[in-house]
Amino acid sequence: MAFSAADLTLLRIRCAACGQHTEKLVTVLAKRDSIPCGVCGMLIDLKTPHNALLIKETAESCARIGVALTKIS
Repeated sequence: MAFSAADLTLLRIRCAACGQHTEKLVTVLAKRDSIPCGVCGMLIDLKTPHNALLIKETAESCARIGVALTKIS
């Protein structure tokens, strides 16, 4: 993935164990299978259909925004 708005975009992922949210950069989430919850420490599965779709759509939106911003400059 080339540099885009995703490099600066945080995405909140909900922990199934405790219900709290953990924030990570979209570029980090796109490269991992799981992340530890910032509250309880349990692993959050990023490959569930919901999380995978959320990460994919956010990364694609960031890429589109990045392209649009580079055309403005």
